[in-house]
Amino acid sequence: GAAMVRLSDRQLAGQEQLTGEQKDAIVKEAADARAAGCANAREVQAAKKSAALGVKPKAASKPAAATSAAKAAGAGAKKPSATARVPPAVAVRLAPAKPGKVPVKGKKIKVPAAAGPSAAEAAAAAEARMLAGENEREAERERRWAERTEERAAVQAEIVAEERRLRAREAERRAVAAALSRQQARLREDAFEGDLAAVRKTVDGWVEDCFGASLIGAKLDCPDANGYTPLSEAACGGHVSVVNLLLDHGANVNAINAQGRTSLWRAAFQDQREVASALLSRGANPSLAAEGAETPLMVAPTDGMRALLCEWVGDPPRLRAAADRRAAETEKQWIPPPPADAPVGEGGYSLQIGIARLADALDAIWRDSDRPALVVDLGERAAMYLKYRDVNMALAYRPADCEVSTLRMLVLGALRYGKPLVLDFLALDLTEDSLRQMLDPVMPRLVQLLISKQITREENYMRLLSPSDPEEYAATLWREETTRHFQLIVLTKLPRPAEWLVHNFFVLKVA
Repeated sequence: GAAMVRLSDRQLAGQEQLTGEQKDAIVKEAADARAAGCANAREVQAAKKSAALGVKPKAASKPAAATSAAKAAGAGAKKPSATARVPPAVAVRLAPAKPGKVPVKGKKIKVPAAAGPSAAEAAAAAEARMLAGENEREAERERRWAERTEERAAVQAEIVAEERRLRAREAERRAVAAALSRQQARLREDAFEGDLAAVRKTVDGWVEDCFGASLIGAKLDCPDANGYTPLSEAACGGHVSVVNLLLDHGANVNAINAQGRTSLWRAAFQDQREVASALLSRGANPSLAAEGAETPLMVAPTDGMRALLCEWVGDPPRLRAAADRRAAETEKQWIPPPPADAPVGEGGYSLQIGIARLADALDAIWRDSDRPALVVDLGERAAMYLKYRDVNMALAYRPADCEVSTLRMLVLGALRYGKPLVLDFLALDLTEDSLRQMLDPVMPRLVQLLISKQITREENYMRLLSPSDPEEYAATLWREETTRHFQLIVLTKLPRPAEWLVHNFFVLKVA
């Protein structure tokens, strides 16, 4: 508590003033009390920090400055008489300070309460909170580690599955290639032996595999390791019926083997005059020499064979006419699709799918490819499928559908409502000229705008508009998000599209 200063009766009565020493003692005592309060506040603050950090607080020590100040104040102050009475005003200033407040020159200041057991409790609570937070962080780390482990396992499983799929696909490809190689070898043997029924069975199966295309020279010209084709084997064996069957289906009449020998060269060498005559009439070139510069005439063993060859060699117009006929016969040869690993979307690429995948394939082609889809309707099911969908369809063989006003409204409606525009040519001749004659009168360069997909731009939609169009086609109703669903689909039943179409459209064959 604060030290009490004893005053005399005269001082209490107000007849005698306080001495200077007494006044200094009172001021000194108030300053010491204030210093003690500040030291106590610092100790409380340090205790709170220790509790927050989980450190056990040290025992509070009495400030040295306060102790020395108290001793100095006790030594320097004079003791008043025991009978002295304290005036009310002085008693108020010098009354013992209550907890939390210290009198200083007539003013009251707050003194923080001492850090007792509450500091330890706060430290324990802080430690518990820190432990709980660390446990939560550890649980979060465990959860994330489990997630990453699961993700790594899933990725590893996908890698293993993909590797298995690739191996299975490669095994399947090798199995198919091996089966085809055996079939080709059997065809060469049957052709050499003259087994017409066996050769016809193999050829008919390949025609079916090529979607009914009869000219399948790309499949029939299957040479062995020495370059011998089925036609060359049949010519060497002298089987004219097999030779004619293979030529009827597009076999190359002037194919050469590893030694540069043609089918006519081998037939002449074996003195197969009937076969040589058939080959010459179907465009065989008697001037083609083998590696040793030997022509068929030079290796002919008999006078009859030499006479036949001389008759054709001495009549160039006849040879040219036969060659021209052969070129016309084989003009529409079946073209095999590119390898399975060819880049999707490049010119000449084609894809064959079933009718169930047609809608997804069309959406993917319009979205991902830089060209529209040309659907080769081999099974005559794609047209029926699209007819019952929400599309704008024009039939090229129907004059009413090919009128300029009708086509303009079909294109405009497909753009306005985001629908596919289907042009069905059936088995009609589908060329660049026929397509331009049909569409360009609607709007200049309409074919190019459709192929390049620039038709979906707003300015092209505005060019299609006419003042007489209904209000539903107003320019203010054009929406890019709706036009995004527009598609151009060209249908044909021709198994071999024109070269211009192949390079400007994504060919999609539907069986």
